[in-house]
Order: sequence, then structure tokens, then C-alpha cells
Amino acid sequence: MIVPSTEETFGLVALEAMSVGTPVVAFDVDNLPALIGTGEGAGGIVVPRAHGEFGLWGAAEVLLDDPVRDAALSRAAYYRSRDYLPTTVAHDFLKAVR
Repeated sequence: MIVPSTEETFGLVALEAMSVGTPVVAFDVDNLPALIGTGEGAGGIVVPRAHGEFGLWGAAEVLLDDPVRDAALSRAAYYRSRDYLPTTVAHDFLKAVR
């Protein structure tokens, strides 16, 4: 999934894709790097905004050309998304306010 947003408060579209094991390619804006992750365990590829739409395209091509990496990012995307299950978020919120 390519998320071409140049502004994004949370990244719900990215999270929905990740929740079904779809790696996300997105710019390094707002919350997207934290949501997707960077480095080991990332659920996709975060592209510097300065690289523009061709940077997104290039990152997507990298995934299409490397099924092993795509599979690894797919698994990571799914597991990262589990941190945002409504029950998990509610539990963490209650811990924070108690």
C-alpha cells in the first residue's frame, strides 16, 4: 500500500493496511514513521518527503522485486498493527490515567 500523504495526523489508512499484513510505503511525515516503524521490525518503508513521488514509487518497486523482504515486512506490519487494537489502546489509556 502506498500512502502518498504529505500530512497525516495518525495514519489510519496505513494501520488498516498493516492489520491485514500489507506493507506500507509512505513519506516520513507526522506519525507515519512511528506507526510503520523504521529499521528492523518495520511494517513497510518510510521514504524521505524530499524524494517525492518517485521515491515512493522506487520503494514500492523494491518490495515488488524482493518477495522475501515483502514477506518479512508483511509479517512485521501485521504484528506492529496489533499494538493499536482498540482493547490494547483502552487498556494502555486506563493504565496511564490511574
